[in-house]
Amino acid sequence: MQVTQLTQRARRKTVALELPSRWFDGQVPRQVNNIGPEFCWHQFALLFGQVATIELVRPNASVLVQLLVSYKEPEGAAAFMEALTDRYLLYTKSGVPDDCYPVTITPGDGYSLREYYCSTGCCLSQVSYFAMSAVYK
Repeated sequence: MQVTQLTQRARRKTVALELPSRWFDGQVPRQVNNIGPEFCWHQFALLFGQVATIELVRPNASVLVQLLVSYKEPEGAAAFMEALTDRYLLYTKSGVPDDCYPVTITPGDGYSLREYYCSTGCCLSQVSYFAMSAVYK
């Protein structure tokens, strides 16, 4: 599905961005953490629109985390998805040279995405199906 079709159908204000948990080692101790302006991820999210909240969800015993970015307007989430789909992120603060990760984004409702990631710790492909099926209902 093309990005424009996806953004037209998913007028949600929240996106979940999958990231390696090693990018957050020692920074976020709890399963769900509010990310404030002092974090580089908050500044990154602001590039696409006004941010309402950012939460980092760390499922138990997972090597992946989900950055839940809720924008004040759906256009912020749409811009985020359009700019990052089919891309890689490079984390320059990593101790690993050329620490890249492929971008995986799931649009959805912030509460539903948070609850799903916290309760199951499942893989993102299952959440993508969950979030997209909610969009099409």
